[in-house]
Amino acid sequence: MAVGIRDGWLGRILRGPGSGPVADLPALRQFLSEQASFIAQKVVTEYCQAKAGRYWTQLSMEQSFIDGLAQARWEAFSLVLADLFVISDAHFRRNTPEGASGHWPVLVALYAEALAAYPLPPHRPQGWGDRVQALADRLRLSQEAPPAAAREIAEVGGRAVFHVLPIHLNMRRLDGPMVVNGIAFQIAAFAGRMRTRLDRPALLAAAAANSRAA
Repeated sequence: MAVGIRDGWLGRILRGPGSGPVADLPALRQFLSEQASFIAQKVVTEYCQAKAGRYWTQLSMEQSFIDGLAQARWEAFSLVLADLFVISDAHFRRNTPEGASGHWPVLVALYAEALAAYPLPPHRPQGWGDRVQALADRLRLSQEAPPAAAREIAEVGGRAVFHVLPIHLNMRRLDGPMVVNGIAFQIAAFAGRMRTRLDRPALLAAAAANSRAA
């Protein structure tokens, strides 16, 4: 069984993501999930293809590598998705006159929902609680400083993604900056799409209403 870029759940978003305005919380969750899926799929698979070179076809038919690549995609998805939620939080704070910051618990809940929308992968029978808690800690602490730039945020996810790649560390030891730059490039493109898609006033109002109802 060969592993192609369009195989599996991550590849589905390549076949028609939405393009309309993102104006409510379910739409925000879906938008960020689709974008994170694309970035994780693209960076992880293209890195592995480049590293394997002419051995890619053979490697992609070995079950141990298929399983490792699937695991890496899941982990990269969760890590990149966390970055996208942090970028969204920074966008809301940076573009709100009063510097609204009370919405971050709503973003954590959306992140948990986005991860829970898929069956647990075999390597994570315990679920995604550690990732959800990590994002909660990260967003809570970020409220104490000015919103970070997308590049700074992307470096966090990029370094983490480097450590989950299914290539032996001895073969990728010097590739950390390349992986970080790949993630950062894709996240910069995401930030541009985000600015055109997100209906910030509507989303902030929805987050405020959600917080009051909680």
